[in-house]
Amino acid sequence: MQNLWIRAIDLYRTSLTVKTLLNMSLRVALVVVVSTTVSYFHVMHHLESQTGQQLEHYITERGQRESTLFQLAEDNLTSLRDRFLQELDSPLDQEVADQAIAARFDQQFFYWNDGTTRNFPDGRSLSDFDTTRKATSFVGQKTEITPSLKRQLLTAQRLITSHGMAWSNRFINTYLNTGKDTTTIYWQGTPLALEAKADFKPSNDEYFYVADPQHNPTRQPVWTGVYSDTVTKVWMVSAVVPLYIKEHFIGGFGHDIELNNLIEQTVNNNLPGAYNIIFDRDGRLIAHPKYVEQLQQAEGQLNIDDLNDEHLQRIFQLSLSPSQNVIKNSENREFLALTELTGPNWLFVTVYPESLLSELAFDTIQFVLIAGFAALLVEVSLLFFVLRNQIAFPLSYLTMASQKLADGDFDVSLNINRQDELGQLAASFIKMTHQLQSAFHNLQQKIIEKEQAEALITEKNNALEAAFGELQTAQLQTVQSEKMAALGNLVAGVAHEINNPIGFLNGSIKNAEDYTQDLFEYLQVYQEQQPPTEAIQESAEDVDLDFLLEDFPKLLKSMRGATDRIKVISTSLRTFSRADMEHKVSANLHEGLDSTLLILKYRFKASEHRPAIEVIQDYGDLPKLGCFSGQLNQVFMNILANAIDMFDEMALQTTFEELNTHPQKVTLQTAVAADQTAVEVRISDNGKGMSEAVKSRIFENLFTTKAVGKGTGLGMAIAHKIVVETHGGTIAVQSKPGQGSEFCIQLPL
Repeated sequence: MQNLWIRAIDLYRTSLTVKTLLNMSLRVALVVVVSTTVSYFHVMHHLESQTGQQLEHYITERGQRESTLFQLAEDNLTSLRDRFLQELDSPLDQEVADQAIAARFDQQFFYWNDGTTRNFPDGRSLSDFDTTRKATSFVGQKTEITPSLKRQLLTAQRLITSHGMAWSNRFINTYLNTGKDTTTIYWQGTPLALEAKADFKPSNDEYFYVADPQHNPTRQPVWTGVYSDTVTKVWMVSAVVPLYIKEHFIGGFGHDIELNNLIEQTVNNNLPGAYNIIFDRDGRLIAHPKYVEQLQQAEGQLNIDDLNDEHLQRIFQLSLSPSQNVIKNSENREFLALTELTGPNWLFVTVYPESLLSELAFDTIQFVLIAGFAALLVEVSLLFFVLRNQIAFPLSYLTMASQKLADGDFDVSLNINRQDELGQLAASFIKMTHQLQSAFHNLQQKIIEKEQAEALITEKNNALEAAFGELQTAQLQTVQSEKMAALGNLVAGVAHEINNPIGFLNGSIKNAEDYTQDLFEYLQVYQEQQPPTEAIQESAEDVDLDFLLEDFPKLLKSMRGATDRIKVISTSLRTFSRADMEHKVSANLHEGLDSTLLILKYRFKASEHRPAIEVIQDYGDLPKLGCFSGQLNQVFMNILANAIDMFDEMALQTTFEELNTHPQKVTLQTAVAADQTAVEVRISDNGKGMSEAVKSRIFENLFTTKAVGKGTGLGMAIAHKIVVETHGGTIAVQSKPGQGSEFCIQLPL
């Protein structure tokens, strides 16, 4: 070991390389360690601030999204209750009204052998009942059916049927329960009131008493607890709006809302590395990825205190009275993002572990590189003073000898008596000088000959490449022009063929409206002069004459709107397909943009890989512009088609849920330039953006980033030529990876 140490010391003394590298390594190592430490704390501070902002935005958007269905339920039920009370309060001749109501009640309701009354004959198969068009009603065994109750049941039957049918796409059912043990419910596919047992008492269930004055003195919409429905076997919660008639509590209108999707989204749809929790303010757990089985076993009645989970209990306590939407749980080293779900007043919490920031800090500690370069600069400055005496002076003599050799003077002399690398270098340099002297002239001649030959070959290759490129570009431009011309002819022909039948339909609908109005006026006069018989009245009720008289004009109006829409589409197609003249014509750029969007409309729609692409049109007030509108439409088409291709490519690498959370968007903006000398058209997207290398070549001929067979590399080159050369304008692109792209087109007025 002692001999090894002595050898190392001798090597340090005799080797300039070892001495220099050792001194440099020690100093750089010290600087890198300090820089790394500083960088880590800097990155952590920045990430904590940024994460807080991102979590606040995420929890706000998530709370609004998850609360939409609950708020809609309250609004629906409140509107239904108000409509119910309005119809009950309508002025009626009481004696005549009671007779009519009794007749209608006897037509729609039937007494069963078990003592109940229901809106379907006893003994018939329930498969004959159409649950898609009718609600089911139930009246308990001991309930006295008064004229007032009959009216309430008939009104509830009609309103719940119509509203429940309209709301069935969002809510599984719509119902009214009263304290007289009556229920009217629309549940498509389930005749619940007809299947109920004779001793069924809806007033005993939570979805009834939760709205009574004792439990809900404020008379506001209320919510039940979470429960597993006995019919559907899914998690549900019920929204109830209390019903009071003349300050007397009657019952409540309700929706049952399936929670499976909400619970699944809560458990599975979260930020990477984080997880979500839902609980109510009473400490009842609604959703938690760790306690899915316990929640199912408890049928939604699982209290946080029963789990003996100190971590979860602390999250609950911190969430009850937060100082802000994002708080830090220092004890468990995590961030809590909090929001309240409107309706049931549940707390939605996103738990974001602080360890995610630590991992990200280590992954993104690129600041160390900057610190390393800084340390290197410091070391170079310090190393200068060390190397000046050890290397600089001896090398100066070698430099002067090299200069003489470069000037053609091979008579050089150096000190070759040194024992280190510089002495060896001097000896080798002298030997090399003698070798070079003998071969210099021959080598020089050969170099000259080679350079001449290479220059000639390079010149010919450049000429051939230029000619080939021009030929290829001309061919592709010709193909592109022919494709656009063919598209224009096709679109113009389709638009022309659509116009004729649309003109006929517009005229026919106008005549139908006039004929319908005459028929309605005749029917009104007939009803006034000829009071309807009982048979005619029953027929009017069967066909729902009042609804027909109200809805038929709306139907004709909708048909007119459809034909007008087709006419607009035809006009847009003709606008896009308009052929350019020899000279510029005055055109509306907005019409060109709209027609281009129409041509590409089918590509913006949702596909199996992605949702629909959102198109935002932010048009300013533009004057008409002298231009070749058909060529500008081609520019708009190329830019928008490239954006759609990019979104389709991203969709193959992104989940549908992520795309729903962060929708793909294309924005079109127009405005007059600030100096009033040009108009601006900006087309932007929120896609993956471009690198600086791609952006610098975007307008080059034959340059494309698409796969073979999917792009010619001419689209943007042609767009540049149309804007710059043909119209004397400018086209520029702004883009960064991950931040989308924006094309700005300026056309002079």
